[in-house]
Amino acid sequence: MQREMESASLAEVTDWSTCVYGKQEFAGAGKTNTGLLSILIGYSFLLPQDAVFNLILLLCVFSAFMFHVFLMLAAAEEFKVSFSVFGPTELRLALIIINGLLARFGVWPLKGALPYVAVCGTVAFALLAYRA
Repeated sequence: MQREMESASLAEVTDWSTCVYGKQEFAGAGKTNTGLLSILIGYSFLLPQDAVFNLILLLCVFSAFMFHVFLMLAAAEEFKVSFSVFGPTELRLALIIINGLLARFGVWPLKGALPYVAVCGTVAFALLAYRA
């Protein structure tokens, strides 16, 4: 694969990525998103040790959404980033609100809410998988 990429011209690689990802003008087109992992690692330094399991559970649940997008792209050639009305922009707004609440109230409300967020994410993913 490496030799094929070295011998391929830049135009061929661009045509391939356009076929797979579509024509996208933003900087992160076709790159793996590691933002969720870095955010959860940052939260793991704030939360007590007994809440780390809930963070790992949350990472697994929300990674399932990313895997779903990848599998839908591979199987049906359908690239959907948003689910219902919740997309990347809403996730960013939610993270801004969560960080503001962390600054105001501390980490204990976040520790209590993690299991509920994981359960709601699991239910949302089950509904998404059922509709697909």
